[in-house]
Amino acid sequence: YIALLLALLGISMGLITSPNYNFIIDNVPKSFLGEISGTIALLRNFGMVIGTALGITIVNYFATTPVSHWLTLTNSNDVTSLLFGIKSVFILFAIVLIVIGIIFNYFIEKQMEVEEI
Repeated sequence: YIALLLALLGISMGLITSPNYNFIIDNVPKSFLGEISGTIALLRNFGMVIGTALGITIVNYFATTPVSHWLTLTNSNDVTSLLFGIKSVFILFAIVLIVIGIIFNYFIEKQMEVEEI
């Protein structure tokens, strides 16, 4: 099951990351390829670090036991609160992504209006 999920993650990352990276590289002058590649890697790693830190912070906020005790949980109430914390992370991040999508959609529509004029 885990191997299937990791394969699905790898395929989806490959389908999204590669075309985007290729589009950026194709539209950058050759003299800036090193800087752009480094910036892309930095932003990708920065996003993973910040996302992990925020996720763990939110889980710790909602759970009654800290994340560092996950492997030793024996009380069902602690497990339930931990799962509620994880669920809260997904709900919060989904809301943030929806808001970002609405904002991007607004700016894209505004840009299309400007181009029509």
